[in-house]
Amino acid sequence: MIKTPTGSKTSRAITQEQYTKLIDHTIRSGNLKYGSMLLLMGSRGLRISDVTRLRVSDVFFASGKIKPAMRIEIKKQKKKLTIQLITKNSNYFVTQLESYFWLISDRDPSELLFQGSFKNEVPHSAIKTYLNEYKTLNNINQLSPHSLRKTFGRSLWENGVKPEIIQKLFGHQNLNTTMIYLDLQSEDILSAYDLVNF
Repeated sequence: MIKTPTGSKTSRAITQEQYTKLIDHTIRSGNLKYGSMLLLMGSRGLRISDVTRLRVSDVFFASGKIKPAMRIEIKKQKKKLTIQLITKNSNYFVTQLESYFWLISDRDPSELLFQGSFKNEVPHSAIKTYLNEYKTLNNINQLSPHSLRKTFGRSLWENGVKPEIIQKLFGHQNLNTTMIYLDLQSEDILSAYDLVNF
């Protein structure tokens, strides 16, 4: 039996409008590194740990063009997951990531794509602090790196993608985990009756 919980207490999806404003604000402020990281979390459903471990060659060809897809490792399950990077609606996504590439074009392909101090991984705490500050300034109740992953799933579900497909995109073993990510509320469940036409 599939459970339909009413969301997580620790992180919730934000609306598509809130997500778009977050990305726009981050990039317009000149922070292409964080903007690119947030795009990968919210537009491709990556965990923050997936993003901070990426190497330049995972995402880009030597020419600076973005790869059609990449493979990431799901450590908990010890398996690889294919993430589609180029889609029919990915012009903005591709443009922003390729703009970031030219800021780091002298970086070796084996180096980290997103670097903190001394070429180390960007600390998760730095991203969380940035999102907390943005959340406070914009009166958003909850906003975390995991909120962006859930926003990806929620947006797909609202656009008619079946939970079983979203489960595959997330790499979840259990469909119940995916249902938690979709953050279904009682009004979502009750609105299903409106689709009955007999």
